[in-house]
Formats: sequence, C-alpha cells, structure tokens
Amino acid sequence: MITIETLRKNATRFAKDFADASYEMGQAQSFIIELCKVFDLDYIRAVRFEDRVKKAKGKGRIDAFFPSLLLVEMKSAGKDLDEAYAQATDYFHGLSDEDLPRCVLVSDFQNLHLYNQETKDEPLKIKLAELPQHIERFRFLTGFKKIATERQERINKAAAEKMADLHDAIKATGYDGKDLENYLVRLLFCLFAEDTGLFGENGTFLNYLHNWTRADGSDCHSALSRLFDTLNKADDKRLKNLPQHLADFPYINGALFEGALAECYFDESSRQMLIECANLDWSEISPAIFGSLFQAIMHFEGEAANAKTKKRREFGAH
Repeated sequence: MITIETLRKNATRFAKDFADASYEMGQAQSFIIELCKVFDLDYIRAVRFEDRVKKAKGKGRIDAFFPSLLLVEMKSAGKDLDEAYAQATDYFHGLSDEDLPRCVLVSDFQNLHLYNQETKDEPLKIKLAELPQHIERFRFLTGFKKIATERQERINKAAAEKMADLHDAIKATGYDGKDLENYLVRLLFCLFAEDTGLFGENGTFLNYLHNWTRADGSDCHSALSRLFDTLNKADDKRLKNLPQHLADFPYINGALFEGALAECYFDESSRQMLIECANLDWSEISPAIFGSLFQAIMHFEGEAANAKTKKRREFGAH
C-alpha cells in the first residue's frame, strides 16, 4: 500500500504541474491522468473518459469515471462548481447501483470540491495547492488497485481453467506433441487478437466459430485450418475470390501460422469449449497469462490423470 508520505510528495508535484491549468477541453484528461499517478493507479484500467450516460432528461458524458469510487466533473476557470456538482449527480440516473460512486469531485483545476455520497459529510473545498495537506480524504482511491487486481485474478482464473479444459479434451483424443502445442498457441493468439483490436471489429473470431463451423464440431479443424492459412497470407497473396468471412481477417506477419497441423477431430463438446473461451473478454486478461498459461499447460504433459486434475485446480487458483 502506498504510504501517506509518498502520496503527499506525489500530490505536491501534481499541484505544481497544474498550477496554471484552467481549460477544460484541452487539459481535463491530462489532469485526471496525472491525478491517477498521484495514487499509483493505472489510468487505463482505473478510469473511463467521456462515458455516455442517460440523465433524468436527455443524455450526457461523464468527464472521468472510476466505477464505484469516483465521478469527476471538470470545468474551465470561472465556472460555477455548485452547478457542476448538480450536473455530476444528474448522471447517477444512468448508472447501475453497483457502479454508483462513493465520491464526486468537481474542479476548475485550481479548486477541488470533494463530496462523499455515502456519509453526506460537509464537502471538502480546497485549493489545488492545498491538496497535499488534505490527501487523506482522497486515499479511498488507492482501494481501486485492490478491486482491479481481484477482478483480474477472477478473469485470469476463468481463462486458465477453460484453456486447460480445452487442452484436456483435445489431448484425450490422442492428439499430442508439437501439433498440440502449436494448436493451442495459435488459438490463444486468436483469442487475444479478437478482443484487443488486432482482428478489427471485436467478435470476428467468435462469429467465425459460431457461423462457419457445425454444431457437432466435425468440420471445426478444417475451418480453423482455413483461418490459419488466411492469417499467414498477405493480402496480395490471397485468392481474389476468398470468402468475405475469411477476408475480414488480417495478415499476421511472422511464422506463427506457417505450416499445416495434423488433423484434429473436434466434437460438440470441444467445439463448445473453444466457443466458451472466445466468449471471455481477453482484453482484460493480463498479457503475462499468455506465456505462463501455455507453459503451465504443457508442464502437465505425461502426468497421471488424478495428479493432473489436482494440478489443474492448483493452476487455476494460481
């Protein structure tokens, strides 16, 4: 946990950096990003900018939103911060109970007004330069790291368990060795690429599995082989009449999809396991899980079935 001394030091630097800030449109996001750094938060995971939300009447955009923790409404210098607070609370109509913020912060850069929605205490109204002396009132933000970490652990665990189940299902057919390793690496790449924008529109791989493979899994390998071959070819090397559902996938440079794999016979169950893997949001999974997941799966090769089951549970927890 970050110490109060470090928070005060960070807040002092932050206050100096924005001592002359005053313009909402040009400086608000930088202000929030640097505020995250005061509390050692990863702003990419911690905060959502310009979230569309329904108000009591009409729609609006939240300047910055830390779900369940903090809603921020920024204004340019000279604007009425009481009106800004009313605007901020109007966004509550469009938020789920789970996401309702603990606090609301309104600011014109040089003034900070913090409202606690749980205690309804008198709001803290301070100058930016006074932030280091009042940093304790903002310390609830450091709880986000724990919340985010616990959520990511749950997501990583689900991904690890589903990929381990898929590995077991394929291996049970006798499919083994380097072909199995390469198959899983290719599938893992597709799962990450699906949700991180590499395949363009999210859902491309999942739609391919749903719409271009049979429910019984009998043509799953041939469909995946066609996809792997497509991913391995640059646009100028592809057939001019390549079906659109394959042409939608980009060329992946490198040797990952180079070469054919031995025939792998999927069934209804193993196809469904792959679809369940694709249904996860892999953009929220730690990139480190990619290598460690595959390495751990391969580590279980050759172990007795009952011992392997125990290892699976341990691996999933890890």
